[in-house]
Amino acid sequence: MPRRSRRAPLRLPGFLAAVLILPLLLLNGCTSGSGSGGMIGSDFFGMHVHRLTPDQGTVATPWPNASFGSLRLWDSGTTWAKLQPTPTTWDFSKLDAQVDQARQHGASVLLVLGQTPTWASARPGQASGYGAGAGAEPKDFLAWQRYVRTVVERYRGRISAYEVWNEPVEARYYTGTPETLGRLTKLAAAEIRRADPAAKVVSASPYAQGPNNTWLRRYLATGAGSVVDALGVHLYAQVPEVALDGYATMRRAFNDLGLGAKPVWVTETGYRRNPGEGGYSDNAMRGIVLRSHLMLAAQGVARVYWYAWDNQGWVGVKMTQPDSRALAAGGVGYQQTVAALTGAKVLSCHAATTGLSSCTVSKNAKRSTYYWTSSGYRTMRLPAGTTGVQPFGGTWRPEWAGHNLLVTGLPVQVTLR
Repeated sequence: MPRRSRRAPLRLPGFLAAVLILPLLLLNGCTSGSGSGGMIGSDFFGMHVHRLTPDQGTVATPWPNASFGSLRLWDSGTTWAKLQPTPTTWDFSKLDAQVDQARQHGASVLLVLGQTPTWASARPGQASGYGAGAGAEPKDFLAWQRYVRTVVERYRGRISAYEVWNEPVEARYYTGTPETLGRLTKLAAAEIRRADPAAKVVSASPYAQGPNNTWLRRYLATGAGSVVDALGVHLYAQVPEVALDGYATMRRAFNDLGLGAKPVWVTETGYRRNPGEGGYSDNAMRGIVLRSHLMLAAQGVARVYWYAWDNQGWVGVKMTQPDSRALAAGGVGYQQTVAALTGAKVLSCHAATTGLSSCTVSKNAKRSTYYWTSSGYRTMRLPAGTTGVQPFGGTWRPEWAGHNLLVTGLPVQVTLR
């Protein structure tokens, strides 16, 4: 999503598009997952941190006190325009420092490519949130190839994956055609394969745009979908159950284009209410983090990058307090989610935008089911085989089949024989 600061005006084109379109995509109000993914490891959990290496006058964010396996570098001062400000000068200081921090903490790095420097831009006078002309394709594709080659050669063995452009369906980031971006993707993939054969290539990452996702289909049909190792998508909505319906429309596009076997990386996700609707309660924030990861794991998604650890101005589910150090409720929920799901396998999910949702998981040879609602509360009877219940982040207590259980947006775990 767009970079947000305390000084920047609130502009929400990408988010509002997702929030307004996704409710129209509901498939009878529910989406099911068959648990097509394997055991959840640390790489499933990804994060963004904006200010590991801050600009002058801002305070650095310390490395998060939460466990995650991969760091996505976006809104981090590491775009093409920042790395190569002139045709003959390079500045790798921020990228070096952030890659080093990630490696010190055992996290792999996904670097987003793109945002053209003004000198290389096909439309240098075009306004962009990332510098004049940054949203345009380069006027000379050889400059693009040199940029990709230089970066990948420098970080061979240190950056493990590259994503070809951020949210290209949003004019703040990209103003070219899907076909042009397809060509850039194929050129980048070739350079990455030559310079670092072990590195992964991730496609440009749109959010859902209606039931047909025409832009996405045009882009992948150029052959871009065939040359990448993983398909990138972004998911934003007010609640995870609605975001999942948007994901289903993109998954349908992948299947239609013969790309259904490719891994999917959700390279950004987060949640925010519409303006004027108020914020989330602490329990709602904690619950949304768990629900999102549970349902995406059930869909077989390989990685989920949360946006963002130290974003205070735009996101609704906040990871940290305004000092970007102390945990907010979302950060507590993130810690608890990582602890609960690492080493687990999600066997099945039924996600409903109204009524009761559930996901059944297996961990340490024990089976349990999480239940929750996307809004309000429901009362349910505990199923056969129940041995106990544990509110998310709470204390387990013994319970028995047939007893009533109050269910809210904060998932409750029902342990089973």
